Amino acid sequence: MKYACTGRGHNSCAHAFISSFNFLMIDQATEWLPASPPSGPQKGIDRPGNDLPGFPVTLPSADYSLCAALCANHSDCVAWAYALPGCDQYSTPQCWLKSADGGQTENSCRVSASMGARGREVQRPYLNGGFLFMAGWLDQSFWPDGLYTAPTDEALRFDLEAVKMFGLNTVRLHQKVNSERWYWYADSLGIIILQDAPQKYGGATQATIAPFTDDLTRMVRKLYNHPSIIQWDVFNEEDCVGVFNNVSDVIESVRQMDPSRLVNTNSGGPANDLHVGDVNDVHNYPYPQDPKPSRTQYAMIGEFGGIGAYVAGHEWVPNQCTCTLCCARARDVCCAARARDVCCAARARDVCCAARARDVCCASRSAHSFHYFRVVVRHHVSARGHAARRS
Repeated sequence: MKYACTGRGHNSCAHAFISSFNFLMIDQATEWLPASPPSGPQKGIDRPGNDLPGFPVTLPSADYSLCAALCANHSDCVAWAYALPGCDQYSTPQCWLKSADGGQTENSCRVSASMGARGREVQRPYLNGGFLFMAGWLDQSFWPDGLYTAPTDEALRFDLEAVKMFGLNTVRLHQKVNSERWYWYADSLGIIILQDAPQKYGGATQATIAPFTDDLTRMVRKLYNHPSIIQWDVFNEEDCVGVFNNVSDVIESVRQMDPSRLVNTNSGGPANDLHVGDVNDVHNYPYPQDPKPSRTQYAMIGEFGGIGAYVAGHEWVPNQCTCTLCCARARDVCCAARARDVCCAARARDVCCAARARDVCCASRSAHSFHYFRVVVRHHVSARGHAARRS
Protein backbone atom coordinates (compact mmCIF):
# COMPACT_ATOMS: atom_id res chain seq x y z
CA MET A 1 0.00 0.00 0.00
CA LYS A 2 2.80 5.79 1.14
CA TYR A 3 1.76 1.27 1.66
CA ALA A 4 -2.02 1.65 3.19
CA CYS A 5 -1.73 -0.27 6.40
CA THR A 6 -4.00 -0.06 9.37
CA GLY A 7 -4.45 -1.90 12.61
CA ARG A 8 -1.99 -2.75 15.34
CA GLY A 9 0.72 -5.33 15.65
CA HIS A 10 2.66 -7.19 12.95
CA ASN A 11 1.63 -10.61 14.19
CA SER A 12 -1.99 -9.87 13.41
CA CYS A 13 -1.38 -8.07 10.12
CA ALA A 14 -1.82 -10.83 7.55
CA HIS A 15 -4.06 -8.92 5.16
CA ALA A 16 -6.82 -10.52 3.18
CA PHE A 17 -6.79 -11.06 -0.56
CA ILE A 18 -10.31 -10.57 -1.87
CA SER A 19 -11.42 -11.98 -5.21
CA SER A 20 -14.45 -9.70 -5.65
CA PHE A 21 -17.10 -7.89 -3.64
CA ASN A 22 -20.59 -9.38 -3.68
CA PHE A 23 -21.64 -7.94 -0.34
CA LEU A 24 -19.59 -5.71 1.90
CA MET A 25 -20.13 -4.67 5.50
CA ILE A 26 -17.50 -2.44 7.07
CA ASP A 27 -17.59 -1.73 10.77
CA GLN A 28 -15.39 -1.31 13.79
CA ALA A 29 -15.14 -3.78 16.64
CA THR A 30 -13.63 -3.54 20.09
CA GLU A 31 -10.62 -5.78 20.70
CA TRP A 32 -8.30 -6.20 23.64
CA LEU A 33 -4.83 -4.81 22.96
CA PRO A 34 -2.34 -6.81 25.05
CA ALA A 35 0.04 -5.09 27.41
CA SER A 36 3.52 -4.26 26.14
CA PRO A 37 6.55 -4.44 28.45
CA PRO A 38 8.91 -1.50 29.09
CA SER A 39 11.77 -1.34 26.61
CA GLY A 40 14.42 -0.29 29.10
CA PRO A 41 17.00 2.38 28.15
CA GLN A 42 18.00 2.14 24.49
CA LYS A 43 21.24 3.88 23.59
CA GLY A 44 21.44 5.39 20.11
CA ILE A 45 17.63 5.47 19.78
CA ASP A 46 15.45 8.59 19.79
CA ARG A 47 11.66 8.83 20.04
CA PRO A 48 10.85 12.13 18.30
CA GLY A 49 7.60 14.02 18.71
CA ASN A 50 4.78 13.80 21.28
CA ASP A 51 6.62 16.02 23.79
CA LEU A 52 4.70 16.84 26.95
CA PRO A 53 4.28 20.60 27.63
CA GLY A 54 7.30 22.20 29.28
CA PHE A 55 9.85 19.77 27.86
CA PRO A 56 12.74 19.40 27.32
CA VAL A 57 14.17 20.32 30.70
CA THR A 58 17.80 20.55 31.73
CA LEU A 59 18.87 17.86 34.19
CA PRO A 60 21.17 18.64 37.15
CA SER A 61 23.71 16.04 36.02
CA ALA A 62 24.54 13.92 32.96
CA ASP A 63 22.59 10.82 34.04
CA TYR A 64 19.78 9.46 31.88
CA SER A 65 18.31 7.60 34.86
CA LEU A 66 17.15 11.02 36.13
CA CYS A 67 15.08 11.37 32.97
CA ALA A 68 13.66 7.88 33.46
CA ALA A 69 12.71 8.77 37.04
CA LEU A 70 10.91 11.93 35.87
CA CYS A 71 8.87 9.86 33.46
CA ALA A 72 8.05 7.22 36.07
CA ASN A 73 6.66 9.92 38.36
CA HIS A 74 4.61 11.72 35.69
CA SER A 75 1.07 10.44 35.18
CA ASP A 76 1.01 11.33 31.46
CA CYS A 77 4.47 10.05 30.52
CA VAL A 78 4.57 7.07 28.16
CA ALA A 79 8.19 7.37 26.95
CA TRP A 80 11.28 9.52 27.46
CA ALA A 81 14.37 10.66 25.58
CA TYR A 82 17.68 11.98 26.88
CA ALA A 83 20.27 14.08 25.01
CA LEU A 84 23.93 13.32 25.70
CA PRO A 85 25.52 16.70 26.56
CA GLY A 86 27.98 17.99 23.97
CA CYS A 87 27.08 15.31 21.43
CA ASP A 88 25.02 17.60 19.19
CA GLN A 89 23.51 21.07 19.63
CA TYR A 90 22.74 20.48 23.32
CA SER A 91 25.65 21.38 25.61
CA THR A 92 23.75 20.36 28.75
CA PRO A 93 21.85 17.13 29.56
CA GLN A 94 18.29 17.45 28.25
CA CYS A 95 15.23 15.34 29.03
CA TRP A 96 12.01 14.99 27.04
CA LEU A 97 8.92 13.29 28.43
CA LYS A 98 6.51 11.90 25.84
CA SER A 99 2.74 11.56 25.80
CA ALA A 100 3.01 8.69 23.28
CA ASP A 101 5.65 6.37 21.89
CA GLY A 102 5.40 7.55 18.30
CA GLY A 103 8.18 5.42 16.84
CA GLN A 104 11.95 5.15 16.92
CA THR A 105 14.78 6.67 14.90
CA GLU A 106 18.52 6.11 15.11
CA ASN A 107 20.41 8.92 16.85
CA SER A 108 23.79 8.34 18.44
CA CYS A 109 23.28 11.39 20.66
CA ARG A 110 20.16 10.02 22.39
CA VAL A 111 19.10 7.48 24.97
CA SER A 112 15.39 6.75 25.16
CA ALA A 113 12.86 4.25 26.43
CA SER A 114 9.22 3.28 26.36
CA MET A 115 7.49 2.73 29.68
CA GLY A 116 5.32 0.01 28.20
CA ALA A 117 1.55 -0.01 28.14
CA ARG A 118 -1.21 -1.69 30.05
CA GLY A 119 -3.69 -3.84 28.16
CA ARG A 120 -6.69 -1.89 26.93
CA GLU A 121 -9.71 -2.04 24.66
CA VAL A 122 -9.26 -0.49 21.22
CA GLN A 123 -11.10 -0.22 17.91
CA ARG A 124 -10.05 -2.17 14.81
CA PRO A 125 -11.59 -2.21 11.32
CA TYR A 126 -13.74 -5.24 10.47
CA LEU A 127 -14.81 -6.32 6.99
CA ASN A 128 -17.76 -8.72 6.84
CA GLY A 129 -17.22 -9.70 10.45
CA GLY A 130 -13.45 -10.28 10.40
CA PHE A 131 -10.45 -8.09 11.18
CA LEU A 132 -9.12 -6.34 8.09
CA PHE A 133 -5.48 -5.25 7.77
CA MET A 134 -5.33 -2.74 4.92
CA ALA A 135 -2.11 -2.27 2.98
CA GLY A 136 -1.93 -0.22 -0.22
CA TRP A 137 -0.76 2.94 -1.92
CA LEU A 138 -1.77 6.54 -2.32
CA ASP A 139 -3.09 6.92 -5.86
CA GLN A 140 -3.00 10.44 -7.32
CA SER A 141 -4.26 9.23 -10.72
CA PHE A 142 -2.10 11.34 -12.99
CA TRP A 143 -1.60 10.15 -16.57
CA PRO A 144 1.23 11.44 -18.79
CA ASP A 145 -1.03 11.96 -21.80
CA GLY A 146 -4.42 12.79 -20.25
CA LEU A 147 -3.68 14.21 -16.78
CA TYR A 148 -6.85 13.06 -14.95
CA THR A 149 -8.11 10.99 -17.91
CA ALA A 150 -6.85 7.46 -18.53
CA PRO A 151 -5.89 6.66 -22.14
CA THR A 152 -7.85 3.38 -22.26
CA ASP A 153 -10.21 1.23 -20.25
CA GLU A 154 -7.42 -1.35 -20.11
CA ALA A 155 -5.21 1.22 -18.40
CA LEU A 156 -7.79 1.75 -15.64
CA ARG A 157 -7.91 -1.98 -14.95
CA PHE A 158 -4.11 -2.36 -15.11
CA ASP A 159 -3.52 0.11 -12.29
CA LEU A 160 -5.88 -1.82 -10.00
CA GLU A 161 -4.48 -5.20 -11.00
CA ALA A 162 -1.06 -3.85 -10.02
CA VAL A 163 -2.29 -3.50 -6.41
CA LYS A 164 -2.51 -7.28 -6.07
CA MET A 165 0.65 -7.75 -8.12
CA PHE A 166 2.52 -5.90 -5.37
CA GLY A 167 0.87 -8.05 -2.69
CA LEU A 168 -1.45 -5.29 -1.47
CA ASN A 169 -5.20 -4.91 -1.08
CA THR A 170 -6.03 -1.19 -0.78
CA VAL A 171 -5.95 2.11 -2.69
CA ARG A 172 -6.39 5.50 -1.10
CA LEU A 173 -7.70 7.60 -3.99
CA HIS A 174 -6.22 11.02 -3.39
CA GLN A 175 -8.39 14.14 -3.59
CA LYS A 176 -10.30 13.21 -6.75
CA VAL A 177 -13.16 11.11 -8.07
CA ASN A 178 -12.35 8.63 -10.82
CA SER A 179 -14.61 7.36 -13.59
CA GLU A 180 -17.32 4.84 -12.78
CA ARG A 181 -15.36 2.17 -14.70
CA TRP A 182 -12.45 2.46 -12.26
CA TYR A 183 -14.73 1.78 -9.29
CA TRP A 184 -16.42 -1.06 -11.18
CA TYR A 185 -13.03 -2.70 -11.67
CA ALA A 186 -12.23 -2.19 -7.97
CA ASP A 187 -15.54 -3.87 -7.08
CA SER A 188 -14.84 -6.75 -9.50
CA LEU A 189 -11.21 -7.28 -8.48
CA GLY A 190 -11.83 -6.96 -4.74
CA ILE A 191 -9.68 -3.87 -4.18
CA ILE A 192 -10.48 -1.84 -1.05
CA ILE A 193 -10.91 1.90 -1.67
CA LEU A 194 -10.40 4.70 0.83
CA GLN A 195 -12.02 7.63 -0.98
CA ASP A 196 -10.73 11.18 -0.47
CA ALA A 197 -12.98 14.17 -0.98
CA PRO A 198 -11.85 16.54 -3.78
CA GLN A 199 -10.35 19.67 -2.32
CA LYS A 200 -8.33 22.76 -3.09
CA TYR A 201 -4.61 22.11 -2.75
CA GLY A 202 -3.50 25.13 -0.72
CA GLY A 203 -4.83 28.67 -0.64
CA ALA A 204 -8.29 27.77 0.64
CA THR A 205 -10.54 30.70 1.69
CA GLN A 206 -14.10 31.15 2.89
CA ALA A 207 -15.08 31.01 -0.77
CA THR A 208 -13.80 27.42 -0.85
CA ILE A 209 -16.38 26.14 1.64
CA ALA A 210 -19.43 26.06 -0.63
CA PRO A 211 -17.83 24.19 -3.58
CA PHE A 212 -16.02 21.83 -1.19
CA THR A 213 -19.27 20.93 0.57
CA ASP A 214 -21.11 20.54 -2.73
CA ASP A 215 -18.39 18.26 -4.15
CA LEU A 216 -18.35 16.20 -0.94
CA THR A 217 -22.12 15.69 -1.04
CA ARG A 218 -22.15 14.80 -4.73
CA MET A 219 -19.26 12.35 -4.25
CA VAL A 220 -20.96 10.42 -1.44
CA ARG A 221 -24.27 10.22 -3.29
CA LYS A 222 -22.70 9.31 -6.62
CA LEU A 223 -20.40 6.57 -5.31
CA TYR A 224 -22.66 5.23 -2.56
CA ASN A 225 -23.39 1.89 -4.27
CA HIS A 226 -19.76 0.83 -4.90
CA PRO A 227 -18.97 -1.86 -2.29
CA SER A 228 -15.21 -1.44 -2.77
CA ILE A 229 -15.40 1.92 -0.94
CA ILE A 230 -15.22 1.33 2.80
CA GLN A 231 -14.25 4.79 4.07
CA TRP A 232 -14.72 8.48 3.25
CA ASP A 233 -11.62 10.64 3.89
CA VAL A 234 -13.06 14.14 4.28
CA PHE A 235 -10.05 16.45 4.76
CA ASN A 236 -6.42 15.95 3.78
CA GLU A 237 -3.60 17.49 5.81
CA GLU A 238 -4.05 21.30 5.93
CA ASP A 239 -5.38 21.75 2.40
CA CYS A 240 -8.92 22.93 3.25
CA VAL A 241 -9.70 22.16 6.87
CA GLY A 242 -8.40 25.47 8.27
CA VAL A 243 -11.23 27.53 6.78
CA PHE A 244 -13.94 25.42 8.44
CA ASN A 245 -15.16 26.40 11.90
CA ASN A 246 -17.51 23.44 12.10
CA VAL A 247 -15.41 20.38 11.26
CA SER A 248 -17.45 18.16 13.57
CA ASP A 249 -20.64 19.20 11.79
CA VAL A 250 -19.12 18.34 8.40
CA ILE A 251 -18.18 14.86 9.65
CA GLU A 252 -21.64 14.35 11.11
CA SER A 253 -23.24 15.33 7.79
CA VAL A 254 -21.23 12.61 6.01
CA ARG A 255 -22.30 10.06 8.63
CA GLN A 256 -25.93 11.03 8.10
CA MET A 257 -25.61 10.70 4.33
CA ASP A 258 -23.92 7.31 4.65
CA PRO A 259 -24.06 5.60 8.06
CA SER A 260 -22.78 2.34 6.53
CA ARG A 261 -19.14 3.43 6.07
CA LEU A 262 -16.26 4.66 8.20
CA VAL A 263 -15.38 8.37 8.16
CA ASN A 264 -11.84 9.74 8.38
CA THR A 265 -11.95 13.36 9.62
CA ASN A 266 -8.56 14.70 8.52
CA SER A 267 -5.89 12.40 7.12
CA GLY A 268 -2.59 13.61 8.56
CA GLY A 269 -3.97 17.04 9.45
CA PRO A 270 -4.73 19.17 12.51
CA ALA A 271 -8.40 18.17 12.82
CA ASN A 272 -7.29 14.58 13.35
CA ASP A 273 -6.56 15.71 16.92
CA LEU A 274 -10.27 16.38 17.46
CA HIS A 275 -10.84 12.59 17.52
CA VAL A 276 -14.37 12.96 16.14
CA GLY A 277 -14.03 10.49 13.24
CA ASP A 278 -13.45 6.75 13.15
CA VAL A 279 -9.70 6.95 12.44
CA ASN A 280 -6.53 8.23 14.10
CA ASP A 281 -4.62 8.94 10.89
CA VAL A 282 -1.06 10.35 10.76
CA HIS A 283 1.39 11.18 7.96
CA ASN A 284 5.18 10.99 8.21
CA TYR A 285 7.97 10.97 5.61
CA PRO A 286 9.92 8.91 4.88
CA TYR A 287 9.59 6.52 7.83
CA PRO A 288 6.28 5.46 9.39
CA GLN A 289 5.19 6.54 12.85
CA ASP A 290 3.18 4.41 15.25
CA PRO A 291 -0.29 5.94 15.78
CA LYS A 292 -2.32 4.46 18.59
CA PRO A 293 -5.88 3.14 18.44
CA SER A 294 -8.35 4.04 21.14
CA ARG A 295 -11.78 3.04 22.37
CA THR A 296 -13.36 5.10 19.57
CA GLN A 297 -10.83 5.05 16.69
CA TYR A 298 -8.66 2.58 14.85
CA ALA A 299 -5.10 3.62 13.91
CA MET A 300 -3.82 4.25 10.40
CA ILE A 301 -0.65 5.63 8.82
CA GLY A 302 -2.27 7.55 6.00
CA GLU A 303 1.01 8.42 4.27
CA PHE A 304 4.69 7.60 4.54
CA GLY A 305 7.52 6.68 2.20
CA GLY A 306 7.98 8.88 -0.85
CA ILE A 307 10.55 6.59 -2.50
CA GLY A 308 11.22 7.28 -6.15
CA ALA A 309 13.21 5.94 -9.09
CA TYR A 310 13.45 8.17 -12.14
CA VAL A 311 13.92 7.05 -15.73
CA ALA A 312 15.54 9.59 -18.03
CA GLY A 313 13.02 10.87 -20.53
CA HIS A 314 10.01 9.83 -18.46
CA GLU A 315 10.00 12.52 -15.74
CA TRP A 316 7.19 15.06 -15.47
CA VAL A 317 9.88 17.78 -15.46
CA PRO A 318 13.26 16.55 -16.80
CA ASN A 319 16.01 16.54 -14.15
CA GLN A 320 13.82 18.38 -11.62
CA CYS A 321 11.84 15.58 -9.96
CA THR A 322 12.33 15.08 -6.24
CA CYS A 323 11.43 12.45 -3.67
CA THR A 324 12.03 11.76 0.01
CA LEU A 325 14.30 8.80 -0.76
CA CYS A 326 15.65 8.71 -4.30
CA CYS A 327 17.30 5.83 -6.11
CA ALA A 328 20.52 6.32 -7.96
CA ARG A 329 19.55 3.75 -10.59
CA ALA A 330 16.18 3.08 -12.15
CA ARG A 331 16.35 -0.65 -11.49
CA ASP A 332 16.74 -0.12 -7.74
CA VAL A 333 13.52 -0.15 -5.75
CA CYS A 334 14.98 2.22 -3.20
CA CYS A 335 18.33 3.56 -2.12
CA ALA A 336 20.25 5.20 0.65
CA ALA A 337 19.24 8.40 2.32
CA ARG A 338 22.56 8.07 4.11
CA ALA A 339 25.73 6.21 3.26
CA ARG A 340 25.04 3.33 5.62
CA ASP A 341 21.70 2.51 3.99
CA VAL A 342 21.67 -0.37 1.57
CA CYS A 343 19.96 -0.36 -1.80
CA CYS A 344 17.48 -3.08 -2.61
CA ALA A 345 18.64 -5.74 -5.01
CA ALA A 346 17.41 -5.30 -8.56
CA ARG A 347 15.04 -8.26 -8.39
CA ALA A 348 11.29 -8.05 -8.85
CA ARG A 349 10.53 -9.91 -5.63
CA ASP A 350 12.45 -7.45 -3.44
CA VAL A 351 10.84 -4.50 -1.73
CA CYS A 352 12.33 -2.08 0.75
CA CYS A 353 11.66 -2.07 4.47
CA ALA A 354 11.52 1.64 5.16
CA ALA A 355 10.51 1.50 8.79
CA ARG A 356 13.94 2.54 10.09
CA ALA A 357 17.12 3.90 8.55
CA ARG A 358 19.02 0.76 9.49
CA ASP A 359 16.55 -1.52 7.72
CA VAL A 360 17.65 -3.17 4.52
CA CYS A 361 15.60 -5.20 2.09
CA CYS A 362 13.07 -7.85 2.81
CA ALA A 363 11.05 -10.25 0.71
CA SER A 364 7.72 -9.11 -0.62
CA ARG A 365 5.98 -11.73 1.48
CA SER A 366 6.74 -9.47 4.48
CA ALA A 367 4.80 -6.59 2.98
CA HIS A 368 2.19 -6.97 5.69
CA SER A 369 4.64 -5.37 8.13
CA PHE A 370 4.46 -2.10 6.20
CA HIS A 371 2.00 0.49 7.33
CA TYR A 372 1.08 3.02 4.68
CA PHE A 373 3.82 3.45 2.14
CA ARG A 374 3.55 5.91 -0.71
CA VAL A 375 5.03 4.06 -3.67
CA VAL A 376 6.18 6.51 -6.31
CA VAL A 377 6.43 4.60 -9.58
CA ARG A 378 7.60 6.88 -12.36
CA HIS A 379 7.54 4.41 -15.24
CA HIS A 380 6.62 0.80 -15.72
CA VAL A 381 5.33 -1.18 -18.68
CA SER A 382 2.76 -3.94 -18.73
CA ALA A 383 2.84 -7.00 -20.92
CA ARG A 384 0.67 -5.10 -23.39
CA GLY A 385 3.06 -2.18 -23.49
CA HIS A 386 0.97 0.28 -21.52
CA ALA A 387 3.12 2.91 -19.79
CA ALA A 388 1.53 3.47 -16.41
CA ARG A 389 1.72 6.77 -14.60
CA ARG A 390 3.04 7.43 -11.13
CA SER A 391 0.89 6.38 -8.20
